[in-house]
Amino acid sequence: MKSEYLKKNWQGQSQNANTDELRKKLQSVKAKKPKPERDLVRKYFGVEKDHFVPNIKFECRDGRVFLLPYAHQPFVEYDPDKGIMLTTMTRIIHITGQRLGVLLDYLQDNQLCWVSESKTKNDNGSTEIFIEGFEITPLTS
Repeated sequence: MKSEYLKKNWQGQSQNANTDELRKKLQSVKAKKPKPERDLVRKYFGVEKDHFVPNIKFECRDGRVFLLPYAHQPFVEYDPDKGIMLTTMTRIIHITGQRLGVLLDYLQDNQLCWVSESKTKNDNGSTEIFIEGFEITPLTS
């Protein structure tokens, strides 16, 4: 019975005609790109939302660079007044600055690629966040 119904309703329609009609319908329903969160300058950090990020690169104002693998699973503590504290088995990394909650969100999702200290330590409010500095201290046993 159902096959008779299907033959009657679909008889004479080519596959290409149906495909073209469906394509037109899908174009009207297609999801639009989401609007960017904000048009803010990311001068002190970088994120990668589409690819795996193996580590965070810390760029010091004196030119030194440190890498922290996400595999070390740091314990993260955030205090708006004191900054972000990352504790691993071998190091404590203390990040100070302004509006660091944004940085914490990217850190939480393993999307943070790099963090750079401000060259001047002066915040003029033109960036999404401001990194005054960070201190990397080895843990002693």
